[in-house]
Amino acid sequence: MNNIDVQIKDALEKNNINALINLSQRVASMSQEEQAERKLVKKKMALLGGYTTHYLSHLLRILFYQQGIYLEILECEAGAFESLIASKDQTLLKFKPDVCYLCVGTDHLKSVDLEQEASRWRDLWEQIKQNFHCEIITNNFVEPIDRIFGNFEKQVPSQGMFIQELNQKLREHAPSYVHFCDMDFLASCYGKIHWLEPKWYDLAKLPVAFEMLPAYADNICRVSQALWGRSKKCLILDLDNTLWGGEVGEVGAAGLTIGDDNGIGESFKRFQIYIKQLKDRGVILAICSKNDLAVVHSAFSDSREMVLKREDFACIKANWQPKHENIMAISEELQILTDAMVFIDDSAVERDSVRFFLPEVAVLDLPEDPADFVRTLSLKGYFETTSLTEEDLKRSKNYSTDVQRKHLHSQFSDYSLYLESLEMWATFEDFNEDQLPRIVQLINKTNQFNLTTQRYSEAQVRDMMASDQYITKFVKLRDRFSDSGLISVIVLNKNSDEAHIDTWLMSCRVLKRGVENFVFEQLVQELKKEGIKLLKGRYSPTAKNTMVKDLLGEMGLSQIEKLPMHYRAAVSSLQPKTSKIRRVSENEFYKRSPNA
Repeated sequence: MNNIDVQIKDALEKNNINALINLSQRVASMSQEEQAERKLVKKKMALLGGYTTHYLSHLLRILFYQQGIYLEILECEAGAFESLIASKDQTLLKFKPDVCYLCVGTDHLKSVDLEQEASRWRDLWEQIKQNFHCEIITNNFVEPIDRIFGNFEKQVPSQGMFIQELNQKLREHAPSYVHFCDMDFLASCYGKIHWLEPKWYDLAKLPVAFEMLPAYADNICRVSQALWGRSKKCLILDLDNTLWGGEVGEVGAAGLTIGDDNGIGESFKRFQIYIKQLKDRGVILAICSKNDLAVVHSAFSDSREMVLKREDFACIKANWQPKHENIMAISEELQILTDAMVFIDDSAVERDSVRFFLPEVAVLDLPEDPADFVRTLSLKGYFETTSLTEEDLKRSKNYSTDVQRKHLHSQFSDYSLYLESLEMWATFEDFNEDQLPRIVQLINKTNQFNLTTQRYSEAQVRDMMASDQYITKFVKLRDRFSDSGLISVIVLNKNSDEAHIDTWLMSCRVLKRGVENFVFEQLVQELKKEGIKLLKGRYSPTAKNTMVKDLLGEMGLSQIEKLPMHYRAAVSSLQPKTSKIRRVSENEFYKRSPNA
């Protein structure tokens, strides 16, 4: 950890906003060479403020830097956001933001008519989308502390009732490119008396109390991270005194503290319930424990109070190896990068060890009292999301079926026969509205099997779908064990009788099943049908996508430049490798039986 990182960490822990502002200026002045050395990804955010955003901008720059992003910020004049949007402000247009953040609150409501006010905000969103072609993050509205009717407030027409109904209506009718910063939750969480101090609005037009600005900025950062596919994917858990009280190797399953018999047991049970809920919404669970494997298995099978079961975990590493080595093994087995992992352990020694050897892993400092475990994990926001797809809900199940595939694989010495035994079938279809959320999610989250690591917003993908200039395809995959869902995306830019591979990516969950051969075989057929004579592509190297360095060459394209790595081939000369995957239509995908 370099000097500026240490200073940022210290200033955040002390909530020293003035120090953070000075550090933000240092981050802003980093040269492109420094940004490249630190492997910072550049993003642009426009702050369209009804409030003053000066302090907020500095905190955002710091928090994004901590997450590996160099945030370029355009601050707009406070209170002028509507005129800037409507007039297609030239500075905003030239800036080309990745996201516009609407820093607004109840001070910027104009009408007491619910439909009229909701329509006003929807119109603003639509104008931003049409004028600036970016994603939008906006605040919802905080119900006021100062009530006219007291406890009767929600039973009569009042400002509190109006804001509650407005928030609900805006959420219900928000388009997919609009994402909410839940200010009403934050104010309730930290206490509205502390969150909203009138003097800070009167003195400086701040959106929240001065000392609450870091928490506010952190929430915006979380939503942005989720939007750009940088939320965590996998939760790795210790066991003894983390998931239950006691050491199972010493007291056995019957002696563990978990359940409703006492307060501590209830705390551990509540923690397991929360983790189970994370798993059910798509977070991958794994175990990393210094224990004997057989003892761990007995704890899950023999304890009647256990909420989590052995099958809830995609991977279990219970042995006496250093935990950072086991985390690396989990990463390799699940094909998940370590920077997408969260590690929880009650031992400060183990936590510090993982931090030292794997600084990219998020390590949660558990409080001493297990009653506070759930809240501590929840408030970190590691698993923030801006959408929820079918693939998310099936993710844990799909990882568990990999165990069945591995067992089947062990029965074959010929890998080709193993692939054939999987009885795989897939679609190769044009992008459509139904699949758009998952397509955008993959484009922004996939790092390893990704030729160019191009990132696009939903609005940009929609523009590609509507343009004759692009070929846009997605692939869904099923086999005898499970439905893997939408797992691959390919985008080509056409120009006369030439096509250039803009994007080709695939979920790492389906590696080594020949999907890339299936995709390329279907793609070549599509190119011939479109009358394309020449196919071009490039490999844009990142720290994470070396696995596809030779992909285009392996598909039969010739390298014509070394840096950057550009390829080309006459479509007529391409001879795609065959795969063990049968193509079916989108309609047939869920109806067709594996043996049909």
